[in-house]
Amino acid sequence: GKARRITVIMPFLYESRQHKRSARESLDCALALQELTKMGVEEIDPQGKPFDAELMNAVMQGTAEEGEPGTVCMVLQKGYKLGERVIRHAMVKVVAG
Repeated sequence: GKARRITVIMPFLYESRQHKRSARESLDCALALQELTKMGVEEIDPQGKPFDAELMNAVMQGTAEEGEPGTVCMVLQKGYKLGERVIRHAMVKVVAG
């Protein structure tokens, strides 16, 4: 069902964002995102928000010049969730402090 389709689409979406895409790959990526949206998958947008370990993985540490301590100053990889279930955590850079 839905969970199976999501698990098939997500790796494709991730791979296509790791390299420069051709026009066809860009179209395929857009269609994959559209299909995920139809299934109820939402993007996790943590930019500028306090770090939340339930939704994000901190992989880098920022400096005080980049924002308030404990907030996300850069999103390295978008995250996705279906309802309250996290499908992929967002990879982020968090301001130290």
